[in-house]
Amino acid sequence: MAGDANRSRQFRQVCGRFATGVTVILTEAEDGHIHGMTANAFMSVSLEPLLIAVAVHRHGRMAQLMSRPDCTFTLSMLSHQQQHVAEAYAHSDRLPSAEHWEWPRASGPPVIGQAQAWMRCRVDHVTDAGDHLLVVSQALAFQADTSRTPLVFYGGRYWEYLERQGDWADDWLLLER
Repeated sequence: MAGDANRSRQFRQVCGRFATGVTVILTEAEDGHIHGMTANAFMSVSLEPLLIAVAVHRHGRMAQLMSRPDCTFTLSMLSHQQQHVAEAYAHSDRLPSAEHWEWPRASGPPVIGQAQAWMRCRVDHVTDAGDHLLVVSQALAFQADTSRTPLVFYGGRYWEYLERQGDWADDWLLLER
């Protein structure tokens, strides 16, 4: 089994060489409590219909919640100033703190305030993917704040883009946080 552990660790290191954004997913349980998690396994899937996918650990509370029929959730794409938010939602044994929440609608789960973008989604279907579930969801509403820059996860650490001149996407610098 030690060989399997080494192979898994190597695989994780290789995948860690791909820079990703950092998101927080929030959903509401049947009892009205909000649950959340940090995720960097997120991608856009389709423009017609508007679909995204996120990966959640199959044995986690979020997998149970997001596997419910017609589950709705929000996905907030964190800005470079929100590493503390990412870390707060990275621990599965903690309930999320309302101090970071904003409510763009009267009902449903909140979004993370000051995020660079957010989406409100409804689960379309869930697919088994090894030790994770791939949750494919329809984007119902979304908004972006183009003045904010992303929090980036790369090589097991958080990074940020810093503007040097003009549009950050044209001329940027990646700095370790």
